Amino acid sequence: PAAFAREIFEFLGVERSFEPSCLNRKVNVSRKARNVRLAELAFHGGQLLRKIGAQNLMGSVKRQSWFESLLYKPVRNDSEKPVVTLETRRRLWDLYHRFDDELAELIGRPVPDSWAKPSG
Repeated sequence: PAAFAREIFEFLGVERSFEPSCLNRKVNVSRKARNVRLAELAFHGGQLLRKIGAQNLMGSVKRQSWFESLLYKPVRNDSEKPVVTLETRRRLWDLYHRFDDELAELIGRPVPDSWAKPSG
């Protein structure tokens, strides 16, 4: 993470020695709903709170560890992680590959080889 962050910071012109305190903290850890219906209910409740202007309330509840552990459990192994099908990868590639050259020019380097057209 540190090398990746330094590369981004250099691109953005941030002081090279800067290292955020959260650099090695895990975020967006793979997880799955303990109960799909309950997770859907929480999601729609959050959307409703946003619509009525209570996004701060929704955000403060959502960030509570007890709420997170009530709704979700961590994915413990690769067999539990969701799989992106080849068909989905191809559809996404068809939608976005046309922007690769423009993005490469913008960031001053080629896009990763892993972005090549999915085959299989």
